[in-house]
Amino acid sequence: MEITGDGALTLTAAFLLVGAPGLLLVVWAAASGRLRRTSWIGLRSDLLLASDTAWRAGHAAALPFIAITCGAATLLALTGLLTPWTVARATILFLAAAALFGGAVRAQVIADQAADD
Repeated sequence: MEITGDGALTLTAAFLLVGAPGLLLVVWAAASGRLRRTSWIGLRSDLLLASDTAWRAGHAAALPFIAITCGAATLLALTGLLTPWTVARATILFLAAAALFGGAVRAQVIADQAADD
């Protein structure tokens, strides 16, 4: 089965609508101590994995930024899902994915700086 065109865009939107809130939930869980330090999930670097204190501090520092990022990506994904024109859908979903990826990278920098303090 081949997924192309509008089907691929719908699938992309679905992944973003699950992934963005999922990322927010993981960062929140790590910041609140509900997710223990692990090299499998969460924001990960040598600085964050150095101690439980660094893990929680880094995630707590990144949480406000990641909340805004995930909110923006979710709104863009919803907009892309509801937009009827294929080129516009593709553009909006690209922006949603770029926002989520760029936000996650920036959140990692924020977390590392907080963990290093």
